[in-house]
Amino acid sequence: GAGDSTRRQMAETLHFMPDGQKLHPAFFAIQSQIRQEQEKGALELRIANALWVEKNFLLSRTFTDLTGRYYEAALKTVDFAQAREKSRLAINAWVEEKTKNKIQELLKPGVLDSATRLVLTNAIYFKGSWAHRFKADRTKEEQFWTTPGAAVMAPMMNGQDEFGYLEDETLQALDMPYAGDSLSMVVLLPRAVDGLKGLEDMLSAEELTARLNGIRKREVRVCMPKFTMTVQFELAKTLGAMGMPEAFSESADFSGMTGGKDLFISAVAHKAFVE
Repeated sequence: GAGDSTRRQMAETLHFMPDGQKLHPAFFAIQSQIRQEQEKGALELRIANALWVEKNFLLSRTFTDLTGRYYEAALKTVDFAQAREKSRLAINAWVEEKTKNKIQELLKPGVLDSATRLVLTNAIYFKGSWAHRFKADRTKEEQFWTTPGAAVMAPMMNGQDEFGYLEDETLQALDMPYAGDSLSMVVLLPRAVDGLKGLEDMLSAEELTARLNGIRKREVRVCMPKFTMTVQFELAKTLGAMGMPEAFSESADFSGMTGGKDLFISAVAHKAFVE
């Protein structure tokens, strides 16, 4: 929906090809892959998109046709002007339903106001079982470092099997497949207790790809903490600082959505749950 310099800034910041026409079929292909994995029955993997639009606000037919065709985005009418809280609760309920109640209250009170015209939501839900499952009777309390200066006792799952593995002087990398063997979790563990910052600083697409290409199957003894974690971020300032400030200003060009320059992004709410 973006145009001119707004479009260029977003493409460069998000590392998309300038030719956006290739982008939409690529995302559709990803959604098709996700559906195929879901149909195999080995795991649960769902993605859902929706456009929540103010009832008296018109979106371009070209835009809604595109988001419907390539992103399967449902178009939902709400009343931000007169029923903001009801609209917020409806959006949050949709996100909760699509993520099996794992992502709750995505939109906090005050995020919407009378000037809100459109909310775009994207929800992804994944649940998988390990291909090599841990045995419950081998879980025991062990020390786990939460920061370089603080350790806690945590329930640690223990197992030994064949996994993808790589080690060098800075880190250990473990590739843990899920049932079905089409998806896996990759864990990077710094060698030093205070090595997380250094690991984050050296990571790039190229560095990560090089590490993943070096992973080889071998017998590995794995000790993994059981944990539940929820994190939430407001990303408008972050994305602006990364190189796309125009999208968050009144000079934004989202004319592809409406035909006019009457929209800008006011908030980006991101929430993740891992168990």
